[in-house]
Amino acid sequence: MKKHYRYLTALLLLAAMMLSMSACGKKMPVSVGTFQETMQSLGYEEAVIDDDGSDIFEQLDEFTAAARQTDDSTCVARFFVAKSEPAAISIFNGTRENADDLVSLPRSNFEKNMGNYSSYRVKNGERDVLLARIDNTILYIIADKNMSDDVSEIAKTLGYN
Repeated sequence: MKKHYRYLTALLLLAAMMLSMSACGKKMPVSVGTFQETMQSLGYEEAVIDDDGSDIFEQLDEFTAAARQTDDSTCVARFFVAKSEPAAISIFNGTRENADDLVSLPRSNFEKNMGNYSSYRVKNGERDVLLARIDNTILYIIADKNMSDDVSEIAKTLGYN
C-alpha cells in the first residue's frame, strides 16, 4: 500500500511540474492602447511613423510609436501588430538585421527564444536597440546610450523583457 501512495505522489508531482513548465514559455502581448498609455505614463510623447510604402506596412494591422528626448539623447519605441504570427516572425527577422546595422562594432548582443516570445538586444557604447516579439506583436526600441535604462524599463513594464 505504501508503494502505491509513493507512486501516486510521484505521478501527481510529475503532472504538476509538466503543467507549470508548459505555462513558463507563454507571454501575453499588449495592445496598441496599452502601449500608448504605458509610454505616456513613462513620459513619452506619441510619435509619427510614416507609411513609406515598404512591404512591412502591408503585413501590419496597427502600428504606433512614442519618443522621448533629453538634451543629448533620444529614445524611440515602435509597436507593431502584424496580421499574423508568421508575418510578425518575418518582420522580426528582417528588423533584426537592421538592428545590427544600427549598432557599430564592437558590440554585444543578447538573444532569447521561448514559446511565443523572441527578443534580440544589441548595444555598444553609443546605442542600444531592443527588438521583442510576443505572438503577432513587435516592440522595437532604438535609444542613445544615455537612455539604455529606458529601454530596459519599457520592455519590463510592457512585459517584453
